[in-house]
Amino acid sequence: MKNLSAALLTLFLCFGISLPGISQKHNTEGVIINLQNDSIKGLIDFREWNSNPDKILFTAEDGSEKTYTPYQIRGFVIPSKERYIAERVSLDVTSEKTEDLMNEQGPKVVKDTCLFLRVVVRGEVSLYYFNDLNDRSHYYIAKQNDRPVELIQRKNYKTLTDGSAYSKSYITTLDLFKGQMILLFQDCPELKEAINRSSFTTSSLGSLVIRYNQCKQYAVSYVQKEDKTKFKIGILAGPTFVTSLIFSKISDNIEDQLDVSGLKLHASTGFTAGISLHFNFARNFNCWSLVNELVYRQYSAKGTKNTPRGWFTYEQNYQFTFNLSYLKLNTLCRYQFPKWKIQPFAEIGMSNGFLTKESNSETKTTIKQDHTSKSITKNALDEIRKYEFGLVGGLGAMWNKLGVSLRYERAQGISPYDYVSCPENSISVMVSYIF
Repeated sequence: MKNLSAALLTLFLCFGISLPGISQKHNTEGVIINLQNDSIKGLIDFREWNSNPDKILFTAEDGSEKTYTPYQIRGFVIPSKERYIAERVSLDVTSEKTEDLMNEQGPKVVKDTCLFLRVVVRGEVSLYYFNDLNDRSHYYIAKQNDRPVELIQRKNYKTLTDGSAYSKSYITTLDLFKGQMILLFQDCPELKEAINRSSFTTSSLGSLVIRYNQCKQYAVSYVQKEDKTKFKIGILAGPTFVTSLIFSKISDNIEDQLDVSGLKLHASTGFTAGISLHFNFARNFNCWSLVNELVYRQYSAKGTKNTPRGWFTYEQNYQFTFNLSYLKLNTLCRYQFPKWKIQPFAEIGMSNGFLTKESNSETKTTIKQDHTSKSITKNALDEIRKYEFGLVGGLGAMWNKLGVSLRYERAQGISPYDYVSCPENSISVMVSYIF
């Protein structure tokens, strides 16, 4: 069972790491606008990109495929989904790493680069969005036919001293975009207060651009639907197999009442059941989600330990029994394949277990030289760990709303003592239903 646990963990790591990289086409009806401003229908490998694409794969109506970069087309449209334009812009790539901010390297801007910008608002004044590979958001604003200008927000490292040997350092955020927008929208002064209260987000900036177009009575032809995190509730249950519970002596500082060092417990099959809350992140077809589970888990374990009889010593036999119940909060990050009838997934995270009920006993039977015996029963451990932390990994699949997964968990175990450890390794088969 120990080898099986190691194999399952290795399989999860390999599968989980490679999962996002497996090629999977999402051909969706779309339109590209070529450099001659002609609209050409076909299929676009649309992936609901989190980071804006630097190229797209287009399949024409005759079946031919071609990859386009922002330098080769004016943009593309996924009807009822998203719009992108190709524009030559300046891109602020100033590092936001603390060490770079400390060195005061100054602003760094890449000029005249061609990018696919996602359209947020399209009108006489338009707003565009670009998310780079470092997951940093960039916003561009364009008035009428002018080239889009990036709205700037930068971080700054500051150090304050009070004249003593001590100083305080912190990072501040410079909202330069507010001044840019106040200047750009100066012919609509009623927006100034709203601009000063705004935040560097798609919804806040998009709302300001829409209000400016309304203020000037300009037509707004397109507004991107806001990306929202979806959440779902589910239930789950299944058997749990504890594969390893071995008490290991860490130091010689073991009190006399602790007779469990070296003991290997044989656990019976327990069960796990509870509820789950799934937060599906926007973009990437909701492939990524954060799963929080509140589950009840119960199992029992037994073990024996014998001291052989010597010439001048008695034989001593020990029988140990543990009955344990936990309330666990599991937090898992899950990646699930979209658009398959059966959708495989991999998940990894942590568990926080709180002991709700326990009983443990040690029955010590002493057999004398004359074969008479005497038994004494007491607690095997005076204390059981009240809280245990664990790591969890699993592989599974969803079919419609029904799911099944195989999980491996390694937790701290029941021993609260620094000098005796008892890590718990378990495998669970979980059946779930998401409403």
